[in-house]
This record gives sequence, structure tokens and C-alpha cells, in this order.
Amino acid sequence: MNWLFNVAGAALVLFVLRDVFHTLWHPTRHGGLSRLVMTSLWRLSSSLTPRRRASGLTGPLAMVAVVAVWALTVVVGWALIYWPHMPDAFTYTAGLRPAEHASFVDALYISLVNVSTLGLGDIAPTEGWLRIFAPLEALADQASVARHPDVRLSAAVLRAALEDLAAILDQRFLHTRGAACQVFEAFARDHGHHAGA
Repeated sequence: MNWLFNVAGAALVLFVLRDVFHTLWHPTRHGGLSRLVMTSLWRLSSSLTPRRRASGLTGPLAMVAVVAVWALTVVVGWALIYWPHMPDAFTYTAGLRPAEHASFVDALYISLVNVSTLGLGDIAPTEGWLRIFAPLEALADQASVARHPDVRLSAAVLRAALEDLAAILDQRFLHTRGAACQVFEAFARDHGHHAGA
């Protein structure tokens, strides 16, 4: 039964890595999960009454939501990999009773410590393959856009997200079939704002 959790966790991690790749670095700039999150938030925003609509915040919130969903899914995926092997494949610092720290919450804790690269050391893997995979979790996070210090990459990510946002706006609501700047100008006109004002 442990292998089922490992497969599910690995599938979640690989699914998110694929989505990050297709959203940020692939020429089509369309990852399934990121598109679903952004489209859902735009639909929710458009369903609100005009007085309660915060259309100017929907785009930035959608980008933050996509990154948060990616991070949460990766953390849960790695926790599913760790959990079946707790407490036997881990070592615990003095004062921690392994039997009391073998729940899914503890696996989430280990995953969050690894993703954040804190390395607290109170619970650490002892089994060979887990000792290799735990640092890989941190490396995968470091390679993601959320932690990359390169300004050019950040600009490319923002551009890709804005182009994706423009495509969703145009496809679902505006139907201009124009470039991103034309879609945003149409959006501004539609909401009573003039471009450049």
C-alpha cells in the first residue's frame, strides 16, 4: 500500500513540474493547472456584481493563486512520498518520540522544511533513497520561478502570465482577436478607463 502513496505523490510533483514548464518556458505558454486557476478566478470575478467586482485585482491575484497552487501541490506530493516511510526511515532528535511524529501532518512539515530550505534537522531521512530525494525537493523548488533571482526570468514570467491573461480575457469575454496590448486596451475601455490614464 505504501507504493500507492509514493506513486500518487510523484504524480503530483511531476504534474506541477510539467505545468510550470508549459506555463513559463514552453513556447505555447499554456499549462493546464495554471490555465484552470486563472480561468476560474476570472469567471468568479465576472460573476460578481459591478459594485463588488475587483477586476483590476483579478489578474495579479490569479498569478499569485497559480504560484500558491503550484507550491501547495508540490508540498502535498512530497509529503505523500515521505508519509508511508515514517517513522522507520527517519531519525528524530532527542525529545521527539518517533511514534508520535509519523502522521501526514509531520510529513507535510518535513516537506515544508525541505521546500523552504530551512533544514531544521529535527526529523531527517535515514533511508538511502530518501536522503537523495529530500534535497531534490529543495533543488526543484530553487529551480522554480518563485525562488529564481534572475530579473530577466522574472520579466519573462510576468510577460507570459500577462499574455496568458490577455488570451483568457479575449477568448472568454472581449473577442478582439488582437495582441495582448489591444486586449488590455479593450478591457480598460470596457471598464470605463482610458489607456494611459
